Amino acid sequence: MFERDCGATTGSSAQVSVVDPGEIPEYVGNAFRSDGDAGHAGTKARSSSAVEAQWLSSGALVVRYASALRIFSKEPDVHGVRITYQPTEQR
Repeated sequence: MFERDCGATTGSSAQVSVVDPGEIPEYVGNAFRSDGDAGHAGTKARSSSAVEAQWLSSGALVVRYASALRIFSKEPDVHGVRITYQPTEQR
């Protein structure tokens, strides 16, 4: 889980990558990519706390994300890891 921020005129982007231990994620998340739609998704959705990733086992990951986020990519499988997604209400 990491966040990209491209400057003052754009919002931040919460992303998730599945990589081997010690490997640095590529420029974009290979599993999940989202943003807060330049603030239109609400205050909570603009922060990296709007996305949470939890390992269920070595081959299963669940990603929970604020339902207000704008989603660009939700991959179901990355490097043999099955990924499920759960939208949540903003708190």
